Amino acid sequence: MKTLGTQVRDEMLRLASQTAKILTGSVDQIWAIASGADVVFCVWPDESKPDGADMMVVKGDDLLDLAERGAAGRLVQVASIPCSEADQAMMLKEILAAGTTRLQ
Repeated sequence: MKTLGTQVRDEMLRLASQTAKILTGSVDQIWAIASGADVVFCVWPDESKPDGADMMVVKGDDLLDLAERGAAGRLVQVASIPCSEADQAMMLKEILAAGTTRLQ
């Protein structure tokens, strides 16, 4: 897994904090946020990390790769969703890949 630049990482932590303020816990709300973005990060607490959090890209890896190379060709909509743990982020990644709000 690639290491995110400090500036991007800090911004995703800030954005996840802002998102947490509006979340109601509704699956439909989380789905709407994630499906409305081109790139989605999930952030969760991890005391082993220097800043106390870990994260992963759960949607839009390909666009992120293009953007890092300066070849995205367009602006992308980014979301950062707070999770309670890594397993929650992995589940969201699977749900987004399946294109449904429920895992089968």
